[in-house]
Amino acid sequence: MGKKSMTSETESGARVTLLEAGPKDRHPWIHIPAGMIKLLQNQRLVNWGYATEPEKGANDRIPTNDATWAINIDNAAQIVEAANLLMTEGRARDPNGPWMKYAIALNKAGVAGMAAATAHDHDKTNDAGSAMYDACFQCHGRYIPRPKDSLYKHNIDEDLKAAGKTLK
Repeated sequence: MGKKSMTSETESGARVTLLEAGPKDRHPWIHIPAGMIKLLQNQRLVNWGYATEPEKGANDRIPTNDATWAINIDNAAQIVEAANLLMTEGRARDPNGPWMKYAIALNKAGVAGMAAATAHDHDKTNDAGSAMYDACFQCHGRYIPRPKDSLYKHNIDEDLKAAGKTLK
């Protein structure tokens, strides 16, 4: 049984302790990036299932200074560039189909994120982040093979057939 703890102080001066307890992380799925899906499907293997009370503002992460807003601008710019790469010849899986639609949506969301972070607009930054997530989720749902019980419910072959296209 291993235990680790770390205490840090927040900007407001509050002290927070993170306590990690449980057996050693020897399960192979913990060390394989693709294993995350298996861990989410079989949480009893690695998660004791403890829950906490909701905390107001816990999921409302807002930059607090120019440096953290600049990080948001840079991250959004990286999303724009990633979307540009997804649209280049040779990378687009079906340039005239859903792939391009999702890449364009990701690009637009990244541009919106850059503008929102530049304006230090919290709500629009969150909206852009949601749009980025949606574009990624929808594209991955169509183009990455998933197990039957996956959250992603698309079948790329059926989707393309319905759109009158085929996967090359």
